[in-house]
Amino acid sequence: MNLQYTDIISLSVATFPRAGNGPVGDPSIQGRLKGLKWLATDGKSLPAAVERVLVMDATDLKELPLTNDDPNLPHGVDVEEFWKADGRKPCRVLLRHGDNSRAIAVANAAAKAAAAAAEASQKAKEAIETGDAELAAEAALEVSCYLCDMCEYCDDKHTY
Repeated sequence: MNLQYTDIISLSVATFPRAGNGPVGDPSIQGRLKGLKWLATDGKSLPAAVERVLVMDATDLKELPLTNDDPNLPHGVDVEEFWKADGRKPCRVLLRHGDNSRAIAVANAAAKAAAAAAEASQKAKEAIETGDAELAAEAALEVSCYLCDMCEYCDDKHTY
């Protein structure tokens, strides 16, 4: 690959695509690591001041080669020399949201739903104590609707 650049280049970004989003016909880790291979080989011709950035999912960190004896390392790459970054700025690794971001979103939604359920339960308890069954039923429905609104996986369309 021939690299053409000018003196104004300040950043070079390569990606480590998610599994299933790599090169067509090559689902291997080595195929997905072509961005790292480019940075470590052709990227040597970049000026020393150019930032080198590898973008990847946090969940793929375990697959990122750090030593030359790593079985995931594409052929012809001296990854140890690349990570040392002698005479140039070190490569930065920018982590995309992976599966963890979905788990965090679900946990946050569950926490909000639990708080709403506790509040509605208190309303229902107070309504029952005063004999207001209608208010108790409304509080229970409020919790049900809130929980459904918080759940991005629920396809039910509740009508009460």
